[in-house]
Amino acid sequence: MIGLTPAPSESLEECQLIAKVLSNLGSSMSRHRLIIAEGSDPTIIDEASQALATETKLYSSAKRDYQKARCDGWGR
Repeated sequence: MIGLTPAPSESLEECQLIAKVLSNLGSSMSRHRLIIAEGSDPTIIDEASQALATETKLYSSAKRDYQKARCDGWGR
């Protein structure tokens, strides 16, 4: 059982990576929401909406990974 639990430094690196992914996705999602809210071109709005839907799914998945890795500090 010793090899099943990642070392603290590996866990920290994983948490930092997931946090960076969440941050990047959040920024992109914010930009797409702005495009949707202020856009006048239906084609661009549709593209932004599709991108936002994809990013929302990716964000949810990354958030689950973040919680599963116990990056919130409660499991360490």
